[in-house]
Amino acid sequence: MHSLPRSMALLPHEMNEIDRIFQDILRERGLSQDCETAEVIARRILSCYQRGIRESGALKYMTGFDKRQRTLKRTSTVIRKSRCRSSQESHPSR
Repeated sequence: MHSLPRSMALLPHEMNEIDRIFQDILRERGLSQDCETAEVIARRILSCYQRGIRESGALKYMTGFDKRQRTLKRTSTVIRKSRCRSSQESHPSR
């Protein structure tokens, strides 16, 4: 029988934690488990977990599906657009 290195094998309590995080992300995004995006999310969570990231907030952030990260990106986009508009208004094209 082949054994996986400890870093590759996941214990039942670890799988439960990963599933909880996965379900949280799906719920926050309004996604179903059987969509393509859900597969990407699952792969990212597992990859990060196997690299040693264990805290749920860090896993969500590292997978790119953290609610706070999405809010920060929106805020950043709004600020950039706002700056572009005010720059255009103060320097109208000739």
